[in-house]
Amino acid sequence: MMKLLGNVIDCDNENELADFYAQMLGWTKTFSGNGFAVISSKEHPMLLVFQHIENYEQPVFPPVQGTQARMSHFESIRRI
Repeated sequence: MMKLLGNVIDCDNENELADFYAQMLGWTKTFSGNGFAVISSKEHPMLLVFQHIENYEQPVFPPVQGTQARMSHFESIRRI
């Protein structure tokens, strides 16, 4: 069985995006460093993680062929 830890969002400025979402959601930035920033809330068990990507290309929505697609993935751990 797996336990969902959070959603990881690729970006070019992890701290700026984390601060934006923390303010919007009323959450707290709980980690920042090594190309990552994490926000969390005591009321919600899931983390939002913002990951710096070199040469980040902003996604386009709706999708357009030949342009960057959305970039996000879920993070989980295997429960033992």
